[in-house]
Amino acid sequence: MIDRNARNQAANLVEGYWAGKISNDDLDDAWPNSKDRGVVAVFGFMWTLYDDLKTHFVHQEDVDNVKLNCIVKNCAEFLRSDDEYTWPHSAVIYGNVRYSRWAVIVSLGLLGWCNRLAAARERRYWNEMHAHGDVEALPFTVKRVR
Repeated sequence: MIDRNARNQAANLVEGYWAGKISNDDLDDAWPNSKDRGVVAVFGFMWTLYDDLKTHFVHQEDVDNVKLNCIVKNCAEFLRSDDEYTWPHSAVIYGNVRYSRWAVIVSLGLLGWCNRLAAARERRYWNEMHAHGDVEALPFTVKRVR
């Protein structure tokens, strides 16, 4: 289901944030509440680009990153398209936090168990994404296949 109004609003927000016209809080507060999986997936990706604990504008080093710049532009382009988001997951692997070796040792191995669960989630995520198709065709990649 394409929610054209939400996609247009989201595309404008992505472009506004990336151009430094709005803050991360503006992006977050104005993001449309939509059941369009493309809108949800792009928000999941954009959320990884900023610190949600403080208000700030896009960091210049992010904008200067050629690969990241291309990915964000692909997100906006995807939102302006009528392409369905058919991938089994968004661009974010939730619950993928890994703990350092010292933390595992201090926890007497309990955090090692968490690391194994995170690794299993990541493997499952990528297995499902690769089974669906060429992950280079995701709207969040540098080389977007049309």
